Amino acid sequence: MSGDTSGPGALQEEVARRRTLEVELRRARKAEEAARRARDQLLANVSHELRTPLNAILGYTELLLEEARGDGAARLRQDLEKIDEAGRTLLSLVDQLLDFSKVVEGRLELAVGSFDPSSLLEEVAGPLLPLARRNANRLEVRAGRAEEMRSDRGKVRQILQVLLANAIKFTAGGRIVVSLGFEEPSVGERWAIFRVTDTGIGITPAQLLSLFQPFGQGDPSLTRKYGGTGLGLALAQSLSQALGGEIRVESEEGMGTIFTARLPADLGPPAGPGVTAGVPGEGGRGRS
Repeated sequence: MSGDTSGPGALQEEVARRRTLEVELRRARKAEEAARRARDQLLANVSHELRTPLNAILGYTELLLEEARGDGAARLRQDLEKIDEAGRTLLSLVDQLLDFSKVVEGRLELAVGSFDPSSLLEEVAGPLLPLARRNANRLEVRAGRAEEMRSDRGKVRQILQVLLANAIKFTAGGRIVVSLGFEEPSVGERWAIFRVTDTGIGITPAQLLSLFQPFGQGDPSLTRKYGGTGLGLALAQSLSQALGGEIRVESEEGMGTIFTARLPADLGPPAGPGVTAGVPGEGGRGRS
């Protein structure tokens, strides 16, 4: 009977087909792994090559700034401050690209320890004061009561830098408040609440739906005006999730924005290399 697909011959063909698919799948996996290694090596090499001259530029700029301040050369000082700001922005972008690559691959490592989050808040806000003043903004830091936190200090710092720099960039002639508080919803459970409130341009409901997408540039006009890669907020959300928390946002177009990073205040010891951190699936408006 012609067209029989249930005989020995058809079974052999199916077995052969499956074996071929398995071989192709193994080849594809090997190619993907090789591509990942090549990408990681490229990022590492590019990072090294960029960091070396950037650090030299920042170092010499700082020396010249000290001389300009001592000599009272106001015009020169302003130009040097712009160079310093641009260099630090580039260095921050390099760091974000590398960290985001680690998050995507589930290779993010946590360095958990105790620290004072109030001091960290002041430390993050200090270098951003000139940028806030340039946009005619008033920046307020409300650290609240002194209380210790156990987490990855460097990752918390990155989260705060992204949120605060984002608020300053999208606010002009307004007010930005960064605050810290603690919540204890149950015995033995403590959360650190970092909140950044601005009176800036706000975010539309449609843009809110895609705010944390990596490299998202939801509004080209905003990107042209304010700059940014759309990577900063995606990285901040991913880091927050890696620390056991999350970032929430409330906003209304033209009325300002509130970003709230809610993080465990007593994080346990790190699981070791290869900490898995998922990338959020929401995404971009030209913010960084």
